[in-house]
Amino acid sequence: MARNDFNTQGWREVSRETPCGACGRHHGCREARDGNFICWRIPSQHPRGAGWWHRRDGETELEDWSLPVLAQAEAIADQQLLHRVYSDLLMLCPLSGLHRKHLQNEGWAADEVQQFRAGSWPETRLAQKAVMEEMWASYGSLLAQIPGFVVKAGPSGGRASLCASPGLLLPCAGWGGRIYRMRMRPDVKKNSYGPKYVWLSSSSQGGPSSGSP
Repeated sequence: MARNDFNTQGWREVSRETPCGACGRHHGCREARDGNFICWRIPSQHPRGAGWWHRRDGETELEDWSLPVLAQAEAIADQQLLHRVYSDLLMLCPLSGLHRKHLQNEGWAADEVQQFRAGSWPETRLAQKAVMEEMWASYGSLLAQIPGFVVKAGPSGGRASLCASPGLLLPCAGWGGRIYRMRMRPDVKKNSYGPKYVWLSSSSQGGPSSGSP
């Protein structure tokens, strides 16, 4: 199926040719076969999964609620969005001296470490909160589609968190260089028999699993 074809449930990704009728963006949101949209950024009175219904003409009432329901928040984002989110996460979480030394002790040369784009999920809650506030400002509820992120509603609005303890962030990229998953090496393992490296996943919080690619 081509990128802009409707799937069997009657949905397709928005595109530059057919951007979202609510936010005007050309990635992340979905268009129904009848021209209505699920927007992941602009709220309406009709929440659907991790997004909101919007009519193509801008009206708030929807005529037909028997339309296919978009996959819930555990649906994984497309590769373009995954790459952007994980790249921004790494940019906001620069590699610490301790983790850099670890990689060099593992045999990595300095230029290899730089090219690998590893990062460090910070130790303090204050630093973690600052990172997630930046991510939320950039992506909002779109983060619900990214393995490792959890989006929750609060009295003062939505917020996101990362299902991770402090540790080394390791991107997993395909042949084209796009990051499609993230692994990490926790600074402190939960138990002595646990794995050294784990996949970022939010399945335990009702979000998307990494799928252990």
